[in-house]
Amino acid sequence: MKIVYPIIGVTAFLALIVFALIAVSPDAIPEPRSLESESVIESITPAPEPEKNVPELIVKESETEQQEFTLLLEERVPVVESQQPLDEISMESETLPEIIEVNIPEGAGVPGCEETNECYIPYEIVIAVGGQVIWNNVDTAAHTVTSGNPADGADGKFDSSIFMSGTTFSNTFDEVGEYEYFCVVHPWMNGIVQVS
Repeated sequence: MKIVYPIIGVTAFLALIVFALIAVSPDAIPEPRSLESESVIESITPAPEPEKNVPELIVKESETEQQEFTLLLEERVPVVESQQPLDEISMESETLPEIIEVNIPEGAGVPGCEETNECYIPYEIVIAVGGQVIWNNVDTAAHTVTSGNPADGADGKFDSSIFMSGTTFSNTFDEVGEYEYFCVVHPWMNGIVQVS
């Protein structure tokens, strides 16, 4: 007898659900309307003017049922007008000066690196006017970066003087040209900077 009451309760609950589903037939649910149909859309009424960068709501009223509304979200995209044609507007941007690093490798103070052009790495560099070259002394010996060549000597355009292991020397190149340089202490060491 104790089992009968829960079974009756469950059965009554299921019967109630079935009656509720029968009462709501598919014919009672309105079908969605196409926004493209001209007969469905009577007018477009814009919402009050929104604040800047806030989407605008537009309410569309149906011809057959005044209670149904369709909300359309429309993004406002700001339009920037220019007084000059696009082809006349300058798109120039400021570019930073180029910086190139050159290493003085370990062992450059001993003859032999000149045979493979590896006393300054890289041996020859190309840089734009206004660019800067930074020489890093990663060798254990002290070196120089002196403009000129061993045969003719220093030409006075730039000179690091002697700089020790673990330090750097930099030079900015403001004029177009080819700049040879070498180490006064180790004259077999040489390199080239091409400025264009």
